[in-house]
Order: sequence, then structure tokens, then C-alpha cells
Amino acid sequence: MKRSFEQVRSFLTRAAMTESLEEREAVIAEVRRDTDFFEGYSPEETALLQDIWSDVVNGARETAVARSVVRQQARL
Repeated sequence: MKRSFEQVRSFLTRAAMTESLEEREAVIAEVRRDTDFFEGYSPEETALLQDIWSDVVNGARETAVARSVVRQQARL
């Protein structure tokens, strides 16, 4: 069943706001599995969802890099 815009916005926003890399990765995996995830919304809604999606992905990258740096520093 297709989620409403508000459900998808809330789902992505929660992922974008979490500091948990595992939660972000789970959301990323779910979105990537659903090839129609961003389909069926107005152009404005799609743009907003894609902006939030970008925050999710970029935040996951930043968290992964930060963890890597901390691990490297811990080894020194």
C-alpha cells in the first residue's frame, strides 16, 4: 500500500533527525528497494521528499566518517 505524503515525510524526517547510523541505513535500504518510493506525489511534494532524503543520505555519510575518525583516534 502506498504511503501518504505525510507518512513518507514523517518517515524520512525521523531518519534525517536520528543520530543512529543503523536507523539511517535501514531507511536508505528500504527506499532503495522501492523503485516507486517517490512516485505519485505532486512535483512540490516530490522535491521536498527528495530534499529530506538527501539529508538522510548525507547524514549517514557524515556519521560513518565521524565513526571512522573516532576509531582511528582510539587506535593511536
